Amino acid sequence: MSENSNNNSHESLVSVRTMDMITAALFILLGAIFMYGSVKLGNGWGSDGP
Repeated sequence: MSENSNNNSHESLVSVRTMDMITAALFILLGAIFMYGSVKLGNGWGSDGP
């Protein structure tokens, strides 16, 4: 490893924790959209099966 890998002089614009929180929020939103669609279609079996 080089000397510069441990001593970075620049700071990142967004922290890892912030990106993790954004990613988690997007997955929650996507899951909610799919759940809403499933409820809208209805649960149970149709006359021809699942």
